[in-house]
Amino acid sequence: MNIFAQTRYDCFVVWGHGVQYLSEILDDIRACNEFEIVCIKRIVPSNVKKMIHEIYSYDYAPLVHLKGKIKYLESTPREIYFVFVKNINVSEDFFGKGNFRHKECLNVNRFKNMIRSKFNPRKQNGEISHDHVIHATDNESQTDSMLKMIGYSDGVRYLYGGKKIINSPHYIGEPDILLIKKIDISDIYCVNAFLEAGAVTKKMIPIGESVQYRGIVNPQTYFEYVNRFRGTVLTQDYDVDKYINMTRDFEYLGGSHSSSFVIVKESYDCGKYIVVDGLHRAAIHLNQGHKDLMVCVI
Repeated sequence: MNIFAQTRYDCFVVWGHGVQYLSEILDDIRACNEFEIVCIKRIVPSNVKKMIHEIYSYDYAPLVHLKGKIKYLESTPREIYFVFVKNINVSEDFFGKGNFRHKECLNVNRFKNMIRSKFNPRKQNGEISHDHVIHATDNESQTDSMLKMIGYSDGVRYLYGGKKIINSPHYIGEPDILLIKKIDISDIYCVNAFLEAGAVTKKMIPIGESVQYRGIVNPQTYFEYVNRFRGTVLTQDYDVDKYINMTRDFEYLGGSHSSSFVIVKESYDCGKYIVVDGLHRAAIHLNQGHKDLMVCVI
């Protein structure tokens, strides 16, 4: 973590009573030029009180204020979303007084307050309550702690991913060997999630059977899939409207995306290639009538 960096990673925590507004909150984040959503994680804690205390243990607010927050949060639905963002325009200033004086990013603070003004519960007289629907990190150290708390042992290093030869998301490590080659799309499979008898299962299926492919013609199918698995199986940011718009003028490896290859791994069990990044691009390419795909095999 570089304290002099102009970019950093932050986290917005959407509490249980704010989950009903999650789609709108995500849209607001996407509309904000300062942030790029990199990971969304849904947590249903077995001990809500313990998780709330752990999250606020890094806060700079006076204890008396935190006690009030913790009290109302304990009665909210047992569901929390962690939305991790790349903060690409860090602008810090000091907040608080005395021992509680600390630095915060102005953009994060501004966005947090905007969401609270829109979605915090209202009092009987119409005033906005302090039962905040969203919490935000003050610095990258808090982001690091939250990642570790919910199971990412590498903390914020997981999001940085390190310098890579190929353009790939943070969750794909640097491969020992890679190969650029053209492959018949019928030999490329993907993984989709299914809800069967109340349990989530993952299955390998051809791209043409995927919800990403079917969603091009029937966006509602894709919308329902994203809403059902967001934050669990789907931890990246999937924006339905953006995807549908993307299908209209998409050219694989075109323009400034000439090195944005679909990334696959070879499965020796079934003799097929499995998409690990770029399924949406592969689905659109197939929908356009192409029979093969230039990919990066790792």
